[in-house]
Amino acid sequence: MIRYQQFVAVGAVLLSAVALTGCFKASGGGVLTDVISKHIISVGFAMRCNDVGGVGIITGEFQFHDLNDGRAFHGVINSQVFNPLNPGNVTCEAADLTAQMFGAQNTFGAQGTYTPQPQTLGEGGAIQVTIQDGPGPFLSCLPGQDAVVIQLTGGVYGGHPAEQACLDHGNFTVFTE
Repeated sequence: MIRYQQFVAVGAVLLSAVALTGCFKASGGGVLTDVISKHIISVGFAMRCNDVGGVGIITGEFQFHDLNDGRAFHGVINSQVFNPLNPGNVTCEAADLTAQMFGAQNTFGAQGTYTPQPQTLGEGGAIQVTIQDGPGPFLSCLPGQDAVVIQLTGGVYGGHPAEQACLDHGNFTVFTE
């Protein structure tokens, strides 16, 4: 639990700060194992940071399916970049520089909304996603193993604990174009 809290705390700070020089992106997918429940999960995602009027905006999509309990949802990512060292309007490049200062350029975090799949299951809610591409001090993953933390609030899945998962098969990539 402490590692998860560290991941979320540092992730929220650096993730949101993780914008980039030029166009910062995160993409990938695969099969993961939740470090707490041991559930097998499949995910796929594509996100990017673009400056809009001098403000870094992260947009994209995130797909999730828990193969053990059948939970599935589609996330739409749309959040402003946040840099705790420089509050206010932050560009993607400024956030990327901050992430590099802290060695977190391979971490990407964003927020948005989720819709359960199928939609007839009930209301959606908010999603916060943190992606770790390769080595990082977070979670109980093997050294160099990609990881993800997913927190849902509100809606039909809002009562479930956060997913903390290590990638077994696939690839997560966080990069600047």
